[in-house]
Amino acid sequence: MDENQIIEFIVGQSDPVRKAEILNWINSSEENREEYYRLKNLVALTGSSPENKQKSGKELSLLLNKLSEARRGKQRRMIFNFSKYAAAILITFLVARFLIPSTPLPTENTSWFEVTTASGQTAEMKLPDGTKVWMNALTHIKYPANFSTSNREVSISGEAFFKVTPNAKSPFLVHTNDYTIKVLGTSFNVSAYSNDLMSKTTLVEGKVVLLDHNNKEIETLAPGQLFAFNTANSSHQISEVSTDYYTSWKDGYFAFDSEKLESIAAKLERIYAVKIDIPEDKVKSISFSGTILKNKPLEQILRIIELTASVKFTIERNSDKEDRVTIVSKKEALNKF
Repeated sequence: MDENQIIEFIVGQSDPVRKAEILNWINSSEENREEYYRLKNLVALTGSSPENKQKSGKELSLLLNKLSEARRGKQRRMIFNFSKYAAAILITFLVARFLIPSTPLPTENTSWFEVTTASGQTAEMKLPDGTKVWMNALTHIKYPANFSTSNREVSISGEAFFKVTPNAKSPFLVHTNDYTIKVLGTSFNVSAYSNDLMSKTTLVEGKVVLLDHNNKEIETLAPGQLFAFNTANSSHQISEVSTDYYTSWKDGYFAFDSEKLESIAAKLERIYAVKIDIPEDKVKSISFSGTILKNKPLEQILRIIELTASVKFTIERNSDKEDRVTIVSKKEALNKF
């Protein structure tokens, strides 16, 4: 089946005859279903909408044409770079034995889809069961090619917001390196970056159960609760929170409530693709409350931090690698001169 025809079907431009042909093609084999979901996720990740179907379809068709030669390579994977500041999406087909060993997997010898966002980028996608996923920067999600209402499992490294399609007969499982989130139909945020000390799950609505790697229940969350898991000693705690502080990133801004500068710096690194050094422990512990709009320049954000606390920043520009920001106390800055 021609890819452009499938894309037209996905964005709602197929006529009734073509629609019937494509539906028959999708249902004729597992391989065809995998190809359909691959293209469907690409359309979702480009941010297409019903109001912009024609444009989205044309742009994606052009992109696929440009990459057709690369697809014929020996490796069965494709990297789509929409622009310097667009989501970098990695979709590959792997067997289970090549996946991260510490992540629980539903079955062996199955193929997988993988989606990855680059530093400084976010993306949206829809899983085959209709579940919506918002991916933050430097996030990696895997789900089986035979994803269905009876097999709804994904694994994640990074941060994502899930709005899960309800299905009482099939729980939705999100595997992190440290625990598993089990839901039936709900909205929640999970932040599980491999280099973060704390892995966090924030429930917006519905109900989730946290499981260990032996499928033993750890905790059950109610709306408005945060599950914080310490990756160093495997301890955890539950607290009542305002969920906006943990989900605002998907709406284009970051909200902070008495959050330490060290934690804010880690988020800024992902948003702006920079490295931030804070040599002094007392500076790392300075707390901030406020809002950061993602479309604002990094220098503007750093100036606000300078005005709020007794700190100074410097930026080292690099053409061949990420820029480097250093934040020190004003006293320390004066001692250097």
